[in-house]
Amino acid sequence: MRTLKSICVNCLSNQRYRYVIGGGFNTVVNYVLGAAIYQALLPKLNFFIVAAIVTVVAISISFVTHKLFVFRSDGKWWVEYLRSYIVYGSSAVINIGFMWLLLHWAHANVWLAQAIVTAFAIVVSYIGHFSFTFRSDKKPDREAAPL
Repeated sequence: MRTLKSICVNCLSNQRYRYVIGGGFNTVVNYVLGAAIYQALLPKLNFFIVAAIVTVVAISISFVTHKLFVFRSDGKWWVEYLRSYIVYGSSAVINIGFMWLLLHWAHANVWLAQAIVTAFAIVVSYIGHFSFTFRSDKKPDREAAPL
């Protein structure tokens, strides 16, 4: 019978599990910080300015989590940081288009469509970060293969 410690060690040694754990952490932290920033700044600033600030904070936190915990990258910080914006921006455009197709062409329920797009976004972001943001010139191991 496996111990809790061996299960945790196994999960933390697998990049895909770390991606899920890091994503959960990012979701909670970014939600709380986002709500706090909205509360603090919304009375003073335009909604779109506040949303832009929240987005930069959320991407920055996610980037650090992905760089240090998920992908354990030793690449240049500023290069990978800029690449992360390309991945998130590309993912957002793809997801908006996918959402539009599900709602207007397939006439899907908005909540079902959002669930499908969210699942798709997780996979697309992982592949984008693995192949582009944190790509390494080192020979990849089998555990770190995209899917």
